[in-house]
Amino acid sequence: WAVCSQLVREATRRDACVVFLPEAFDFIGSCTEETLSLAEPLEGDYLQRYVSLARECGVWLSLGGFHERGKDWESTRRIYNCHLLVDATGCVAAAYRKVHLFDVELEGRVSLKESAFTNPGSEMVPPVPSPAGKVGLAICYGLRFPG
Repeated sequence: WAVCSQLVREATRRDACVVFLPEAFDFIGSCTEETLSLAEPLEGDYLQRYVSLARECGVWLSLGGFHERGKDWESTRRIYNCHLLVDATGCVAAAYRKVHLFDVELEGRVSLKESAFTNPGSEMVPPVPSPAGKVGLAICYGLRFPG
């Protein structure tokens, strides 16, 4: 939070109208269990700091990948990888939950299974008009899947 809020304030001083923060701007967990324990709902305190920051600075925020505990958290124990666009009044203008999860297994070398702890979103979000032009929401691997 300290680094991101400082960067947002600096960008605002330089007349930015939209500030883009990367995937996992909120945190990078050291393991799946830590990631799940630190995830919050959209109404949680952590995201509300960014909503307040957008309002305070009068700037739009593209929050590239928020670890979201959705309304189904109690039943699934899985999170969403959520890209949020917050307008300068602090309203969430759009939310995209990553549709295409990244799973790869290279025998004896690496096994990454985002689907083991992340629910896929159900739909793409159309581009959103912003002060910087239309903004499309996507997350990492999902860029490989047009439309």
